[in-house]
Amino acid sequence: MAALPVLGMAADRFGRRPLLLVFGFGFAGLSPLFLGLLSGSAVRLFAVMTAALLLFGCYAAAAPAATLEMFATAVRSSGVGLPYAVTVALFGGTAPYRNEYLAAHGHADWYRWYVAALCLVSAVSFVRYRETKDVDPTSIGRV
Repeated sequence: MAALPVLGMAADRFGRRPLLLVFGFGFAGLSPLFLGLLSGSAVRLFAVMTAALLLFGCYAAAAPAATLEMFATAVRSSGVGLPYAVTVALFGGTAPYRNEYLAAHGHADWYRWYVAALCLVSAVSFVRYRETKDVDPTSIGRV
């Protein structure tokens, strides 16, 4: 939480896209390592969780503005809400079941690569994101 204001200021100054790219490619590359290091001492758990949350902070600070800026004000609520709800339900809601399924079938280590693949898909979509930090949000979608 302490890092979010600083990361939010960075998103306002440098753009949402750079922070989203740091998050997407960072988690795609580091999530297998993070998930592999979760067992062990409390100190290790604290260090891994801190590093992962700082990296996730790049997303949390930039994504709300980035997603809102993709839609005209007339459709902004539906444009953000529906895709977000569907993806959270499909991927976030089923994540524990996927993890348990893989573990029950002797493939517990595969889950970290599933997470990395999803982060890579996000990173690729962030590459295609059109930066809007200097655009008036009320002008988006006007003809």
